[in-house]
Amino acid sequence: MAEEIRHLFARRSHLNNALARAAARWAVDQAIAANATAIYLEDLRSLEARGMGRALNARLSQAVRGQIVGRIRHLAAENGIAVVTVPATN
Repeated sequence: MAEEIRHLFARRSHLNNALARAAARWAVDQAIAANATAIYLEDLRSLEARGMGRALNARLSQAVRGQIVGRIRHLAAENGIAVVTVPATN
């Protein structure tokens, strides 16, 4: 059972990484296609997650969001695009 749990956690981690890579690549590609000089990201750390329990949902969604933001920053820097974080609205 412990081995199966490790396998599932590894699979979820791999899927989260793939999602973050794809989302960041898409966002930066859109900025490149539009000849943008900056990408603006909302600071969503205060966003409430729902469904599987507040703490678990928050941890999971923030982990993937953090990966996406980190990858966007990296890819944007490689392409000379500034990344600006702005406060979330509403």
